[in-house]
Amino acid sequence: DLLITPRLVASRLDDSQQDQKAQTYQEPILLSQSSHLKARTFHNAEWSALIEGFYTLETPASHDNLVISEIMYHPMESENLEFIELLNISEQTLSLSGLRFTSGIDFEFVSGSTLAPGRRYVIARSPQSLSSLTPGITIAGEFQNGTGLSNGGERIELIAGDGSIIQSFRYDDRLPWPEKADGNGPSLVLKDPFDNPDPNEPSHWKLSIRNGGSPGTSEPSGFTGEPNADQDGDGLPAIAEYYFGTDDLEANDPSEVFTVSIEPFPTAEIPGDYLTISMMHQTNVKDVQAFVEFSEDLEVWSSEANRVIAVSNTPQQEGREQLKFRSATPLSQQKQEFVRLSFIQ
Repeated sequence: DLLITPRLVASRLDDSQQDQKAQTYQEPILLSQSSHLKARTFHNAEWSALIEGFYTLETPASHDNLVISEIMYHPMESENLEFIELLNISEQTLSLSGLRFTSGIDFEFVSGSTLAPGRRYVIARSPQSLSSLTPGITIAGEFQNGTGLSNGGERIELIAGDGSIIQSFRYDDRLPWPEKADGNGPSLVLKDPFDNPDPNEPSHWKLSIRNGGSPGTSEPSGFTGEPNADQDGDGLPAIAEYYFGTDDLEANDPSEVFTVSIEPFPTAEIPGDYLTISMMHQTNVKDVQAFVEFSEDLEVWSSEANRVIAVSNTPQQEGREQLKFRSATPLSQQKQEFVRLSFIQ
């Protein structure tokens, strides 16, 4: 058998000591960050029992400075994309040591965890799956319960290390809670989180603008930028891509979101072939409207009900819907006809 007894000696040199002999260190140990310390003393050739403690320098997280800012409880693509987001709404760095969820998910922050002012942490059901879709986000850890969040609503409770309640509320998939968060693409986002609203009030929650939510980042505030820009060169202006639910930084096939065709409508008031337009619409977009307009001469355009007929509204994946419209006049009664889309913000 081999016995190894490691020994660590802290020492400082006295200017008068030229022989470099070690002296006992008797001054305080300065901490620059929260730390878990362990120590023993060596006296009369014997070591004392181990003592340890966690020393917190940051402001402890509490109901007044930390909120649950976003919940993705029923992703449309995969349950592995579930997440809960925390937001530091204070101006101080917070200590998250000892914070744990006691309802909804099973997760506890390790000692030394901190969150800077205005920053967000994401707890994910599958960090690998979530980060592959939204690279660069800060994921604090993984759900420690295999079942994840309930699609039908449940209580979420987050408590501090001292046992005080930071947040405790029950979300739901039925009105007055936003119903489209239940598997249609969007997440639940807390309105005005820096005002620390009551999370138990359904009116304080809204749907995320983007499908899949915005884990680790703030919600976009609607369409921004140049409406006619086409950064990906796919022929679709930026404002149209925003309305369709596509990205102006990634080229798309326009025919996948916008088509014009001639279709028969045998049950119409005047049976025949009609000029028809179909387009995608991201259901969360409220700040941009699209208008279908028909014309016979490219000079006079109309979107009135006597010229444009809404045919169908078909829900699609990723929180979008397919809208179809047709002209009110069959092609047999016209020499020519044109159709266009107008967008107004």
